[in-house]
Amino acid sequence: IKIISEGKKMKKFILLVVLFTFNSYSQYWVEQVSGVTTQLYTVSGTAGSNAVWTAGESGVILRTTNGGTNWLPANTGIPPAALIYSIWAVDEITAIAAGMNGTTSNIWRTSNGGASWQVVLSQASGFFNCIAMKRSNPLHGLVQGDPVGGRWSIWKTSNGGVNWDSTGCYLPQNGSE
Repeated sequence: IKIISEGKKMKKFILLVVLFTFNSYSQYWVEQVSGVTTQLYTVSGTAGSNAVWTAGESGVILRTTNGGTNWLPANTGIPPAALIYSIWAVDEITAIAAGMNGTTSNIWRTSNGGASWQVVLSQASGFFNCIAMKRSNPLHGLVQGDPVGGRWSIWKTSNGGVNWDSTGCYLPQNGSE
């Protein structure tokens, strides 16, 4: 009976540790109000600053430079039917977004806080899943997408997303994966 009793005490102790750990870290999460009713799919912040970008349905891209107190539209030039599934905050005014406009996959880039966006990569089919830029050197990065034409869509940049190249990124599709 003592072993069972000690076991119950241990379970309670572990539960208290878990609850304490959860409560001590939950103070860092603050709910934000975006001001939009569309679905938001992606968010990216910049290291050492209060700049954060978020994006989603209907070409919506929002940006904050004060840690989320105010969110402002930053989607001038993004088609209203676009679905933005990935965004990467390079810095407070530069971001790269990936998504679909109809059946075309696009990578858009802004260097003026979202006042205008340019298509820097377009693919007739497929789907770009994610963007990843090096935090230590944001000139270098990758975008990865679904297979197109028997190969995975993998593109790299060495100039901050201005141009994208798939040379040396050939990864063949295996069956119907």
